[in-house]
Parts: sequence; C-alpha cells; structure tokens
Amino acid sequence: MIQLLKNKSMAGIYHHTPFCLSKCHYCDFYSLAWKEKTIPQQELTHALSKEIHFWQSILLEKLKADTLFFGGGTPSLLDPEYVEKILEQVHKLTEESFQESTLEVNPKTADLDKLKSYRSLGVNRISMGVQSLDNGLLDRLGRAHDAQEALQSLEFIFAAGFSKVNVDVMYGLPGQTLRQLQTTLEKLQKFSLKHLSAYQLIIEEQTPFYQWHQQGRLDLPKDDIVEDMEKAITNFASSKDMKKYEVSNYACDGHDSKHNQHYWNYDSFIGLGPGAVSFLKLEELKKDALPMSLQEKWDQVQSSKVYGLRLTNKRDLKAYHKYAGSWEALTTEFISEDMAESEFMMMGLRKKTGILLSDFEKKFSKPFPEHLRQNVEKEVRRGYMILHESGFALTPKGQQFANEVIAGFLV
Repeated sequence: MIQLLKNKSMAGIYHHTPFCLSKCHYCDFYSLAWKEKTIPQQELTHALSKEIHFWQSILLEKLKADTLFFGGGTPSLLDPEYVEKILEQVHKLTEESFQESTLEVNPKTADLDKLKSYRSLGVNRISMGVQSLDNGLLDRLGRAHDAQEALQSLEFIFAAGFSKVNVDVMYGLPGQTLRQLQTTLEKLQKFSLKHLSAYQLIIEEQTPFYQWHQQGRLDLPKDDIVEDMEKAITNFASSKDMKKYEVSNYACDGHDSKHNQHYWNYDSFIGLGPGAVSFLKLEELKKDALPMSLQEKWDQVQSSKVYGLRLTNKRDLKAYHKYAGSWEALTTEFISEDMAESEFMMMGLRKKTGILLSDFEKKFSKPFPEHLRQNVEKEVRRGYMILHESGFALTPKGQQFANEVIAGFLV
C-alpha cells in the first residue's frame, strides 16, 4: 500500500519559454534568438503535454503548488491562447489554486490587448526586465527594447489592471555611471511600483560579456561607484515604501514574490520546458516509476542519507521536443542530506530574515548541526552575521560579502 505524504509543504511550478527576440550579452539561461515570424507554440504545448503526463506518473501525490512562474527567454512572446493551454496542463499537477501566477515581459513584446488577455486567464503578476532606461546601456547589454518602449509597456501593464508588478533593473554595468542609474530610477518614480529587483551584473561563463571581460574590453565601474549605486537603489525603494527582503529584492508589504520564496525556502518545485530544473524530495516520488538504474542507485544511496532528486531538462530544443515525457530528456542528481543542508543555508541566507532554526528542524527533522553552528559563530565574530531570537541573518556588511559568507557553508 502506498503511504501518503503527511504535512506536505507548499511548492512552485516554473515554465520556461526558450525564445527571445535577441540574446542579451550577459545571459547564460537557455534561450534562442528567434528570427522567424512566429515561435513554434503548438510544438511546445504538445511537448509540455507529454511532460505533464510524465510528472503525473512519477509523483506520489499531486503537489501543493500555489505559485506558477512563466520565465524565459521571453514568455510574453506566447499568444494568450497558448498561455491558456499551458495553464490547463499545469493545473493537473497541483491540488491547489495558484495564489500567484507571474509572467515575465519583455517591453518589445507587450501590448495592451495581450496584457489584458493574460490577466483574464489568471495571470496576476507581471515581472518586466527594464534593466536600464539609458538607450546606450541597453544597446551595450544586447537588449531588444529601448527606453521609450519600456516606459510605454509599464503604462500598458497598469492600464491592463495589474496591481502586482515587478521591475528588474541592473547596476554595475560596463560604462554605467551613477547618474545614469539615478536617471533610470527618476523615470520610474511616476509608476505605482511595489516590487523592485535590482541585480548587480554577474559575468557568467559562456556569454559575450565573459569573453570581452577576459579580453579586457569591459569597462566596469569601480567598487565605490557600485556601492553608491546600491545606496541609490535603496533610497529609491524607501521612497516607494519598499523594504529589502532578499539580497536583490525590495517590496511593499504583501508584494514579495511568493514563487521566489519557494526557492529561498528550499521548497520543492517542478520546472517545465527545455533547460528547466526540478527539485523534489525522495518521499514525493514513486520509486517503482523510476528506471531500474535509478531505483538501484536509490537503494545504494539510501544508506548515505539522501534528501532529494534534482532533474534537469536538456538545454536543447530539438531534444526536448523529441524526448519530452521520458527519462531521456533528463539528467538526474541525487542530493545528499549534507548537500541539502548546505543548499538550504545558501538560499536562506539570501533573505533579510535569514535562517530560522525552526525552519531547519522542520525541513530536516533534526536539530541544527554543530558544524553549521560553529560556522555561524565564526561569521558572527567577523561581523558578517547577527544572531536573533529565532535564528541568524546576514548583517549589512555580510550582505556586501554574501558570496564569500555563503561559500563557507557549502560542502
């Protein structure tokens, strides 16, 4: 008899659209600059249907997924009728209604009628990649839109009736000045924004920026200028009553990203589409639905205390269309308890509230380990962490060196 799960935690579902109008110079996500007039939406939804059936066959029970995130790529390239088909499919995986359904928008692809249609289908949150309102910087980033299109798209988003709207901005960009960032923020002041994601440029391998950086061709701002940019962003957020609740995110009360909280809380999630990643606890899967090689590995690793399984779709559109709904489409990785604890720390420390000891104990069914406690005490002595009544969090100084601090908790 199948043992049903007890006290299931909430989860999220992510859908990846792998098409863009152009490939940004800093982006290492799986996406394709699509030159055709239309994207192959029918093929995508057919492959998705097979993928949904696959998940239905290996999940022990439906997820308690309360968030859906359309990411990419550029999901706003999708026609509303295909968004409707995707919604019909993903609802088969969850016993919950989505409290939050977010769709990422590129300003070049956002018109009022399309946005109204998305909203009528149940999309209730929009995240738009503005990045900058300086046309020179946008061109340098490889963005498809210009500043005027971004401002017009924001007008359309609010006119379509969306009250939950996120804007992405970037700083620390090649050749970017403090004044350019301040001008972008000033132009955003007139909008009733309640969420802001502010990302410092990270130079990822396999991107044009990485190649140019290796060649000494990227004129990056000095550290003191980047610090001034961070202050300007914090001041802008404060002027909108937004508080920093994660390393790169600010929100008014009730407007934080519920979907991203699933990642930061180390919850389960399913990723759909080429290149998408899924993460599930072993107890959420049917062992006998896995291929024999994984079942044997499951037996081998159980003795070493395995927490979960990470599954990654191939970063290849043709392979996804061909193999969607089968194990051939996936690479798999068993996640040990030690690795899971490290990843829990890595994600949780991004939050302003940091780590609650009760959350750790609930997630792993054991007290907070001594070796992690010693690491925390070391960072407290360095001034990078602060203890609070229920756990610990990064100090403002620790947030500046977050990557270094978090690295100390990785196995």
